[in-house]
Amino acid sequence: MGLDYGYEIFVPTRNVDRALTALAEPAPRTDRERPLALTLPGGAQLSLPFTSNFTSEPVDCSAGHLAGRPDAA
Repeated sequence: MGLDYGYEIFVPTRNVDRALTALAEPAPRTDRERPLALTLPGGAQLSLPFTSNFTSEPVDCSAGHLAGRPDAA
C-alpha cells in the first residue's frame, strides 16, 4: 500500500501523446500491473506504466474523450 495521486492535466489534443510519453519515461516499470493501453484521438496507441481509475483496462480516447465514462464530456 502506498500513496496514490490523481491529476487533471490539460494540454492541446495535438500534444497529448508527447506529454504522456514524456511523463512515462521516468516512471518505474513493474510486473505487478500490466501497462495501460491507451488509444488517443487520431488512433495513435500508447502503452503507459500508469492506471486509470486504479485499473489497467484499455482506455479509448479516440473520440476526444474517455469513452464509456459517465463523467466524460
